[in-house]
Amino acid sequence: MKSLTLLFLLLLSFSSFAQITTYDDLRESIDSDVLTPMWNYTPSVINSEQELKNIFYSLPNTNKWTAKPLTQCFNRAHFWAKYMEDKFSVDSMKIFIYFTQKFQREVSDKWWFHVASLINFNGELYVLDNTFFNRPVTIKTWEEYFLRKLYRGNGLEDYRCKNINFMSEYHDSKNQNKEYCNIQITSMYYWEPKDMEQLEVDQIPRDQFEKAELLTAVKNIFWRWGKYFNQLKF
Repeated sequence: MKSLTLLFLLLLSFSSFAQITTYDDLRESIDSDVLTPMWNYTPSVINSEQELKNIFYSLPNTNKWTAKPLTQCFNRAHFWAKYMEDKFSVDSMKIFIYFTQKFQREVSDKWWFHVASLINFNGELYVLDNTFFNRPVTIKTWEEYFLRKLYRGNGLEDYRCKNINFMSEYHDSKNQNKEYCNIQITSMYYWEPKDMEQLEVDQIPRDQFEKAELLTAVKNIFWRWGKYFNQLKF
């Protein structure tokens, strides 16, 4: 009985967050008058499942035969975003999962964040992450994959990451010591977390891709990087 009581109190210690699964959820979570990484940005809507699959399966593979080992997720996601814009005229989004100090202490300190592409499919949000999945997946499925070590045998199977709009929310000491992780959704133009941090400093939103960043990204990913970089339109 004592152990059950402790488990109940542990579960109560975590806040109950409204989860983002649809584009309407995302819009409701953002104050349009506040400068966030989604400010003044409207992603494309994919209308058919076949179109969604075509986009996913067309993303250049990052397997060992074409890509370098230890490529970085933010470089892959940046290249995918530009590739989708050029090939399909799709304005996508990005989804970041950040692991707090609590997660790194108690679960794993392998990464502190991961990022992938996010698509508005008829109002539902789907993650495109061909490094870990062989199909488009919901945010919940994607998030749960990276929390699987947290879920093992500790009664936290219902835990979901706290949604944030600003990096300062992630760095907040209460968040770092109470929550295990955060989710942030941005426009396709943000490359890595420091870009969202810079937004809070200079209040200048990103509204285009930077050629130099994409060159760095493609060089990090592919052995024959020129083949892929020359496909991009500037």
